[in-house]
Amino acid sequence: MIGIQVASATVTGCSVDNVSGPSLPIGILATSSLVESNSVAHIVCDSVSGCPNQAQAIYANGDGNRIRSNQISSVVYGGNTLGAAYAIYVGSVRNTVSGNSFTGALYGVSCSPAPNDCAPTGQASTSTNPWINVSY
Repeated sequence: MIGIQVASATVTGCSVDNVSGPSLPIGILATSSLVESNSVAHIVCDSVSGCPNQAQAIYANGDGNRIRSNQISSVVYGGNTLGAAYAIYVGSVRNTVSGNSFTGALYGVSCSPAPNDCAPTGQASTSTNPWINVSY
């Protein structure tokens, strides 16, 4: 199940809440798009419903995505220990990810393969990077 899916577009100022179901739950699936200033919450992959092993609030697919200044909370995978809950998952090349904040996700930003440009993930109080992806 996918909350919002776009290609070569802009998603800004939107709210995605409570995405779950029998397939890979994704809050926003973006292909070569700008995803900025959105709220994404309660993205749940429950092993009981037969989900594969991941859940993503924002999935950057294709080249040239810009993912910035989004608020993400409660990305949950309820399955086995091989599962993963990502706030932001980058699955292709030449993307930028910066200035996002998230809580309640097992993993913050998955930023591979190269050459993606993803700002580091950490605490705002200890970072010296102005583009940090904040985890709290």
